[in-house]
Amino acid sequence: MILIILRFILFPFSILYGLVIEIRNGLFDLGILRSVKFPVPVISVGNITAGGTGKTPFTIYLAYLLKKHFSTIAIVSRGYGRKSRGMQLVSDGQQILLDPSHAGDEPYLIAVHLPDCLVAVSEERSVAVNYLMDNYKPDLILLDDAFQHRQVKRDIDIVLVPVKETYTSKFILPTGNLREYKYNLKRADILIFTNADTVYQKITDQYNKYTENIYSSQSKLNQLIDIEFKTAGLLSTVKIKPLLALAGIAHPVNFKNALIDAGIDISAFQSFPDHYPFKLSDLEEMIEFCRDEGCQTILCTEKDLVKIARLEGLKEKLTKAGIQLFGVRLELELEQPDQLVKNIKTMLDNTG
Repeated sequence: MILIILRFILFPFSILYGLVIEIRNGLFDLGILRSVKFPVPVISVGNITAGGTGKTPFTIYLAYLLKKHFSTIAIVSRGYGRKSRGMQLVSDGQQILLDPSHAGDEPYLIAVHLPDCLVAVSEERSVAVNYLMDNYKPDLILLDDAFQHRQVKRDIDIVLVPVKETYTSKFILPTGNLREYKYNLKRADILIFTNADTVYQKITDQYNKYTENIYSSQSKLNQLIDIEFKTAGLLSTVKIKPLLALAGIAHPVNFKNALIDAGIDISAFQSFPDHYPFKLSDLEEMIEFCRDEGCQTILCTEKDLVKIARLEGLKEKLTKAGIQLFGVRLELELEQPDQLVKNIKTMLDNTG
């Protein structure tokens, strides 16, 4: 009842927000607001819903797929939640130059996974792309979370659609979680259904009107990463109970449910806001909880681990308490990855 009342109160703001978005899109469509064209292929990865849909894992996965076809790939992101401002070079393709707090959680994680790729952040993506073009000459630009950021002209728009939200994502912000109305998927060249299962087959027909290039993907928690960011075995090997899990992501319950689906027996779960700046005191409280409850293991998302692992003195406190802390890596499985690459290459050839 409270949720219904809240939606009723927020509905006028959703109408206003939606109107502003539609006017803005119309100005871009008419060419009144202009997109900057760059001399290299640009691929955008984004969505139309607020919150986590797996854009960053997919961007990483896509870069892996395309590395054999391009010599130098650059990834550009806004860097949500970072302390820094303006254009920042996160990685020069040889070393990571910023810590997670100044790079942003997702760009830092991208740099960790793709050590030979360029990674930059900027509120204005065109500024970052210009810098990379002037100084490093990449032959492919990937824009992370940029479907609504139309200042950079892209050759391909890839949009991720969370299958399990397609029935509930009916309202635009702030009443619902849509960034813009669904019919704007007409701008998309490729749709990727995330966490797709048998439901995927039932809803594909609803989206064929936007594009015939539709793929399904699934993600699973698999690899354990220790506090030094080294692989430490598979999640399936975690048999120690009781166990504490935590997550500071857009939808923490998704991490909890994924652990349960993987057969992990969770004794306690702690949620934090997305992009939460973990402090040593936060982990000290968890260590104290583990002592009281007899927990020997703490599990977190890999995105959270990049910040937690840098907390000074944490390793010693964990060792003294006899507690293990692992991040859990999310692995993506895409339907027909070779066909996706083939389609991308064909699209780029046609635009070139």
